Amino acid sequence: GDPSSSSSASPSLSPSSDSSRPLCIHFLFASPICEQGSVERLPELDAHAEFRAVEDAVHRSGVSQHVHLDVSVATADLFSRLGTSSPLVPHGRGWWHISAHCEPQSGHLVLEDEDGCAHRIPAVASSLGLIRPPVGAVVLACSSA
Repeated sequence: GDPSSSSSASPSLSPSSDSSRPLCIHFLFASPICEQGSVERLPELDAHAEFRAVEDAVHRSGVSQHVHLDVSVATADLFSRLGTSSPLVPHGRGWWHISAHCEPQSGHLVLEDEDGCAHRIPAVASSLGLIRPPVGAVVLACSSA
């Protein structure tokens, strides 16, 4: 499994209320290469290893036929699009697995912008303005940024 592509997989989570549609787990990772306007590199997260662990857990659970695993770079724009998607959009709503840096003192997650630089957002879900929040979320964030 490569975090740059999508694949089918499935954890031991129940599919959404419509059992004909698979549950989607959005693996959202952000490991910005630098601060905006700086050439100083930020510590790199091992998103590939984390993705493989999630993918392995999904397969070991025995329900991979009921889950779709989608991999994307975590950006504020993507959070907004996922959080406003129609229930009819395939794989729009589901579980979010977020892997990113954080700043505990400010309460911000460090996502990426369109150039791969750091983009901070409040880690409080209500501040994201999501119309259709995920069914659930796992946030793994370290304070190394």
